[in-house]
Amino acid sequence: MTSSAKTSENDCNISNNCCNDSRKAGAKCSASNGTLPGRSVEEILADSRKGITRVEPEDLPAAQARGAHVIDVRSAVTRDVEGHIPGAVVIERLVMDWRLDPRGAWRMAGAPEPADEVVVVCNEGFHSSLAARDLRELGLVHATDLVGGFRAYQAAGMPTVDVPTRYVQ
Repeated sequence: MTSSAKTSENDCNISNNCCNDSRKAGAKCSASNGTLPGRSVEEILADSRKGITRVEPEDLPAAQARGAHVIDVRSAVTRDVEGHIPGAVVIERLVMDWRLDPRGAWRMAGAPEPADEVVVVCNEGFHSSLAARDLRELGLVHATDLVGGFRAYQAAGMPTVDVPTRYVQ
């Protein structure tokens, strides 16, 4: 194909938009066959949840009684407005991997051991699934997350407090 050759408006290649699929409007394709690079966030999220048992909001107190570490990765603004889970440790997602890495120089005192149960909490249970996946990759093999996140926990009438149990920077 020469540079002067015309292409159909339905052609999808590296130099034009994938206009024949409205979900891809504005995205650049990676090859002349019209495929986008990588995977969707839905695919990555589904993979992150494979083979794990997520914790239901009403089961979180029992997990804590067993010794589970509850890690709250929600934003400061959200936590200030909505409250905290009693006993949860607040760790900003930005630094969570460094603070909990079993081999890391920046590991926090009292961090979970590789065999410990860890339950990550976010707003709605999406971001926390990805964070729990990252913790499993670091060797915290029992890392999981809270189904529906803090909002489902709160909607289930579970207890909240105004001040976090512990905040780790």
